[in-house]
Amino acid sequence: MTSDAILPLVVGAGPVGLTMANELARHGVRCRIIDSAAGRSQTSKALAIFPRTLEVFETMGVAEPVLAEGHRLHGLSLHHRQEQIAQIDLTSVASPFPFALGLPQSETERLLGEHLSALGIEVERGVELKTFTQTSESVRVVLGQSDGGEEVVATPWLIGCDGAHSATRHTLGMDFEGAPYDESFILADVQLATNLARDRVHLFLGDGGVLGVIPFAKAFWRILANIPSESRLQSLPQTTLPEVQELHGSPACQGFQASDPARPSPLPISHL
Repeated sequence: MTSDAILPLVVGAGPVGLTMANELARHGVRCRIIDSAAGRSQTSKALAIFPRTLEVFETMGVAEPVLAEGHRLHGLSLHHRQEQIAQIDLTSVASPFPFALGLPQSETERLLGEHLSALGIEVERGVELKTFTQTSESVRVVLGQSDGGEEVVATPWLIGCDGAHSATRHTLGMDFEGAPYDESFILADVQLATNLARDRVHLFLGDGGVLGVIPFAKAFWRILANIPSESRLQSLPQTTLPEVQELHGSPACQGFQASDPARPSPLPISHL
């Protein structure tokens, strides 16, 4: 199928692509936005929104629902084992939003998608950018459909927001700036019985590495821990919470009782 379009095409419906589509719509420019995934992200992934982004969200008209769903973080506490050795305070940031907002990426995407839908634009799911070529008048794009069919589109602007493995970037022959981070992590979103302050990110330094404990709304916390290269956990598809505590083996982990009411123990924790 071939179609001529006067609409810009946004590739990728993560936070960046959704923000782009929302901003185009806010300035009176309708667009198409596609994503190869069948649905939006269901995991937390990125977990904090910082003051400048909240200021942009306010301009976009989406700050109110984002603030309502998020959890305000006023700083970071650094611990060596169970002793706090330093802290960073965010309340002095020169912004109407002097805090970071703990919010799973899945919720950020949901709120941006709902805002875009209210502006009359829906994400086209299961649509993949196959290839494209540029002419003097437009960009000729080949899109793959979930049923195996293809659509050829002529669009005035192709906007690549398709992530680290961007098909847009690869087609343009652009290098990825930087280098991969050669370390593995395990992470989980859990309910946690602890006396840690819930308005701060907590980082624990121990003999086994770094343990991050980050509060979300509704009594949930994100646990993030690095896996040493020599650990047997490197080869496991899933690890349990007791294995995370064993991995770090420091007093910092003692007294943390994590649970997930949606799943029985042991709690699966994914590798990052």
